[in-house]
Amino acid sequence: MFPWQTVWSPHLNFPWSGSVAQQIEPSTNWFFGSISANAGDSRIEKMAFEKASYGRQIGLITEVLLELASKSKEFESEPSESLTRLKKIKEDIND
Repeated sequence: MFPWQTVWSPHLNFPWSGSVAQQIEPSTNWFFGSISANAGDSRIEKMAFEKASYGRQIGLITEVLLELASKSKEFESEPSESLTRLKKIKEDIND
């Protein structure tokens, strides 16, 4: 076939004969790639997660909140339903 005839030659792809290029390198930022742009700075989220997981961060906040609630005079007579539920959740997690 002459080179000038290549423009008229049809390009046929039979089933399973197309491009087989695929990305095989592992994606290691699948979790942080899913953080939406308006949710915060993903770089900061990743650095915070490397220090402590989200569960550990929430656990620390829960411990501080329960400690402050136990020292508050407002909750001494009658604890709120939310505080009671938070204590129950913390006990269940500890068990």
